[in-house]
Amino acid sequence: MLGKLMKYELRATGRMMLPLFLLTLLLGVFTRMSTAVVQHTHTNITESLNMLLIFAFVLALVGTAVFSVVLMVVRFRNNLMTDEGYLMFTLPVSVHQLLWAKLLVSMLWFVAVFCVDALAILLAIYEDGMLAGLPEFIRSAFENMDRYYAVNGLLYMLEFLGVLLVSMVTACLLFYAPISIGNSFATHKTLLSVVFYFVIQTVLQIVTVFGFAFSARTVNDVIMPSLASSPTRAAHLLFLSVLGYSLIIGTILYVLTWFMLRKRLNLQ
Repeated sequence: MLGKLMKYELRATGRMMLPLFLLTLLLGVFTRMSTAVVQHTHTNITESLNMLLIFAFVLALVGTAVFSVVLMVVRFRNNLMTDEGYLMFTLPVSVHQLLWAKLLVSMLWFVAVFCVDALAILLAIYEDGMLAGLPEFIRSAFENMDRYYAVNGLLYMLEFLGVLLVSMVTACLLFYAPISIGNSFATHKTLLSVVFYFVIQTVLQIVTVFGFAFSARTVNDVIMPSLASSPTRAAHLLFLSVLGYSLIIGTILYVLTWFMLRKRLNLQ
């Protein structure tokens, strides 16, 4: 059933994200074409047009990323907290499945935004022969990684991937949790959601500051000596520390969101 929920969510969000992706890629192509024209024809019209296209292209790059976050928040609220929620919570699925459908689809769009923006930038700055040395560079990078780091190279990539995935889930839950809390009240749901968002952010900042303060001795006694004697070990400790912190915060926010949807949901 999770697959069906994700399919429905992808279909609903794809209607807005895919045209935006296409627009971003087209602006990248047009920006490259206008830059090529300016390089051969220096006129006020072509230069002004090129500047406008570059400005629109930058706005599209930023707007795509921002819109993906806004869409993630709006879809969660509208699909589960409004009249649609009556239908969603009568389906033969658990709250966990509803939550993970939202989380996984949001993660897919975040990754897609990164890939599309990277491709659009490449299209905008592409020059003949730019990618000629890319295969050799990739092969050399992997050879050096195997030669100098062996297993560590693979572990670094796995740890970085883990941090990235957990961080994306946590970023979504930073919005889901306050929305679910705010909508548990009978009135002023949107206002309370915003208030609880800043409350959660403040609490996390305080916890982070105190956590760093209490772990300062551990950093001096463990991390710094490891960095001096074994940079690879220190890098592993850093990745694992960030991963552990993100997992703890994400788990707390997930349980809080699940509890509010399961026990305190108010669709009135």
